[in-house]
Amino acid sequence: MYSILFKIVLLGLWMFDLTVTQLLQENVAESERGVVGGIQNSLNCFMDMLHFVVVIIAPQPESFGVLIFISVMFVTMAGILYSAYVYRVRGHLFHPEKLIPCKNMVQSDLRTDKTSNGKSGYSDANKRSNGEPV
Repeated sequence: MYSILFKIVLLGLWMFDLTVTQLLQENVAESERGVVGGIQNSLNCFMDMLHFVVVIIAPQPESFGVLIFISVMFVTMAGILYSAYVYRVRGHLFHPEKLIPCKNMVQSDLRTDKTSNGKSGYSDANKRSNGEPV
């Protein structure tokens, strides 16, 4: 059970790392990427050192729950900060049209059904699957 949870956490960490790399490549000017990357690396090292200090201060197994709570709080704070960034840049967190794609498909099928004189509302989909142009 723990190995499955660990693999899920590693997958999340890997996806987060790819997201950060993509954001840096898309939003930082090429001439400034070295400086930004250096600052990012120094902050990563500082947080890693802070992690080691906290573990040295609280090495008892009884304090492990507190360390987990601190870790969860930092991850939650990162998620909130990233969500705030996405909202500021895009103006929304999710694409509602992608969350509920069936609503648009049903409305377009109804319009097609009314205009096709009783033919199936899926005629466009059938043409696409047969390779015919729509």
